[in-house]
Amino acid sequence: MLFAEPSGMVTTQELRDAASIALRDIAYDIGSFITLIDGPDFEYVWEERRDLLMAQISGADLVAISRADLLSPRDAETVMESLKDFATNLAVLSVYDGRGIDTVLATTM
Repeated sequence: MLFAEPSGMVTTQELRDAASIALRDIAYDIGSFITLIDGPDFEYVWEERRDLLMAQISGADLVAISRADLLSPRDAETVMESLKDFATNLAVLSVYDGRGIDTVLATTM
């Protein structure tokens, strides 16, 4: 399993294309693509970089709201509500109580 974090630099399709190119030379399976949305920074990114964020969401197998434990329940709901029409599979992640881990694992298996 390989996790690549492009730091907001590329779209999901660009990453998927780059991963596919090497299939000419070596055989491997390309698994799920998960877009992480930084919960506490969502409002800023949604306002300032929406086009890039939308390109990262489209084509993702899972969109996960990370650091959700740093959001109030109302803010977490706002993020989910903002993304629900653009992402078919949404999860909220928390390292403190394990929320969303089962969803991530189910997506990658």
